[in-house]
Amino acid sequence: MEATADSLRVYDHLVISGLLQTEDYAREILRPGQFTGDLDRAVATRMARQEVLGRSNPPWVVVLLMETAIRNVVGSKDITKAQLIRLLELRQEPNINVLIAPSGSPVYPASGFTLLSSKDDPDLAYVEAAGGNGHVIELSSKVEQIRRLWDMISSVALTDSASEALIREVMESL
Repeated sequence: MEATADSLRVYDHLVISGLLQTEDYAREILRPGQFTGDLDRAVATRMARQEVLGRSNPPWVVVLLMETAIRNVVGSKDITKAQLIRLLELRQEPNINVLIAPSGSPVYPASGFTLLSSKDDPDLAYVEAAGGNGHVIELSSKVEQIRRLWDMISSVALTDSASEALIREVMESL
C-alpha cells in the first residue's frame, strides 16, 4: 500500500518508523525472537519498503514521533546516533517532514499507525500491533477516527525547526 500511496502520515511512539530506519537500527528492532535467517529476511523486507522514497514521484511523507522514539537507545549509542543522522538527512528531502511531539504531550496513542492517501482511492489506515500482527482499516468512519488522532498528535508537535533542533540535541548527546 505504501508503494502506491500519494501521501503517508506515520505516527510512532517508541521507535523511529520502519520507513526511515537504517539497516542496523532495523536489525536491532526486529531481532527479538528471530532466528538468523528469519531476521535477515525481515530486515531485507524492511529495507525494501524504503524504495518508495526513491521512486520518481515519491509520496509526501510526514512522520510524527514522540520524543521517546528519538531518545530510546536501540542496540547501542552508535546505532542510535547513525539512525538520528539518517533521520536528519531524510528530512532534508522536499517530500519528507519529521516532527517530534515532546515528552509530556497530552496524547497517548496505544500503538503506531499510518494513514495512506491516494488521489484515486479512499484513505486507508494501518495500525501497528505486536509481532507484526497489525491490520489495515478500510471503513471510512474508523479511518476518520485515526485521522482525528493524527490531528490531536500533530497539534502538540514541535515546529519543523524545533523538531530538527531536538533531534540534533539528542544525537549530539549520544
